[in-house]
Amino acid sequence: DTAASTIVLATPLSRWLNRWQVVRPFYALGMSITAMIGLQSGIEMIRYGPAVRGSALASALALVLTMVKAFATVFAFVGVVQLGIELAFLRRLFRGGYGVADLQLALTRQRAERRSIVPPKPSLLGRVVNDLAWLGGATYVTLVAVLLRELRFLITDGWTMVAVQQFFFDVARWAYILFWTGLGLNFLVPAFHFRPEGVFNRLVDRFWRSRIASGLLQLASFGLGKQSGAEQTLHRPTELVLDLAIEDLWSALPATIREGLTDVPRVARDLRCRVGELRTLLDQVNAPDVRQSAEARALRERLEERQTAGIVALERLRLRLGQLSGEAHPAGAFTEQLTGAASLEAELLEELGAHASLRKRLARRGSPAGLTPTPTPA
Repeated sequence: DTAASTIVLATPLSRWLNRWQVVRPFYALGMSITAMIGLQSGIEMIRYGPAVRGSALASALALVLTMVKAFATVFAFVGVVQLGIELAFLRRLFRGGYGVADLQLALTRQRAERRSIVPPKPSLLGRVVNDLAWLGGATYVTLVAVLLRELRFLITDGWTMVAVQQFFFDVARWAYILFWTGLGLNFLVPAFHFRPEGVFNRLVDRFWRSRIASGLLQLASFGLGKQSGAEQTLHRPTELVLDLAIEDLWSALPATIREGLTDVPRVARDLRCRVGELRTLLDQVNAPDVRQSAEARALRERLEERQTAGIVALERLRLRLGQLSGEAHPAGAFTEQLTGAASLEAELLEELGAHASLRKRLARRGSPAGLTPTPTPA
């Protein structure tokens, strides 16, 4: 019962989750272009820049700043390429009937699946390339900022000075190229993998839950008209399907009825989010690395009960909304039901807040200790 299971996602969403395979060659190419463009400025820094005056620390900082400028210049263009690729993927998803909620769900399920499996180890080639890259960068900064500026005090013979300087110039050039090329190869042969619950993935999740993500989808869908329903919905949980159905039914109502039910989409969306958070917490409680105790079983039963209550409330809203197809059907009973759904959403939000510390512990996956859940509100 604790074996990890593969989470099935619709094919368009699976392609969207793996879009990095399309993007990363452009970053690898960008690193190589950075090496070519920045090499000349690096040589000028060696001959005429702060490397021949001031402290070694100031020289090193100036060199690092020059390298960062070269990196930022090239990657500004690579970022535009990635934005274009992102918009192309989002446009295909919108055309297929998928929205921001589907993207958020796909990310959540991908994280859950990765938490249940042993993370892959970086390849030996990736680690070697990464180490050589940083060795090249350290060699370049050390040669230019420290060693070359001191040669004039160590070597007095003119011909010897020229020969030694030329040798170190050549070494610095190749070290500079090795640094940027090695970092570029890291995009193709990564030296590390981000943890599912790490800072980077948390920032990615926060981004796709922000208004910026909704704005990107709107930009990508420009000129496509109204979104149609997705053909493949195997990945969608019940609460999301019900929320989308409620929104479609509400949009189809006459304007005179919609004016008195303006809170329907918001209440349904909020209730769907609370049920989804309960589902996530329930998946974390049922994870293989969490020791099941009497407290865990009691919490699981409580969460399942509250999750069912939220889904039933959404289903009742959908059924009642389907009856409001004309002026002859009064909205009084529906308004009362809508108020009850909003009250349930507030209760679920309060309950999730009571489990905030537990959710953080489960997200960290620090140890398979037994659960001691916070008492839920009555």
